[in-house]
Amino acid sequence: MLMPLNWPLTVGGHAGTVLNSTPEGRRRVNRFLAAGLGDGSLRSVIRQVFKGLDRIQDAFRELESNTDSGKIVVTL
Repeated sequence: MLMPLNWPLTVGGHAGTVLNSTPEGRRRVNRFLAAGLGDGSLRSVIRQVFKGLDRIQDAFRELESNTDSGKIVVTL
């Protein structure tokens, strides 16, 4: 198994399989996610945006650099 190159390593987890095993658990998860998306407390962190397919190699290099957290976005 390859380990990330950026330290200290932070590993997070969730009890999704436990909560998603019942209809009421799924409703609770959906309400939590909808509230977080609605009030802005849950949002994606965008690390860098690359415009166009001609920048796809740059996007992959950035992804493979493993230097920071956040999403890599390629717009078409």
